[in-house]
Amino acid sequence: MEIIIRSRENGWETERRMELPEDAGLVKSILRSVKRRVDPPKLAGGGD
Repeated sequence: MEIIIRSRENGWETERRMELPEDAGLVKSILRSVKRRVDPPKLAGGGD
């Protein structure tokens, strides 16, 4: 299974292609890890 990750880094559009194994559990774990690295950190406190 191939996935494509698009992001903006230092003003440049970046595209990464990754070949992932057909193991669904492993793929979900990898995608969760990628999402944590790509998403901006949540602000502490949480109250409005």
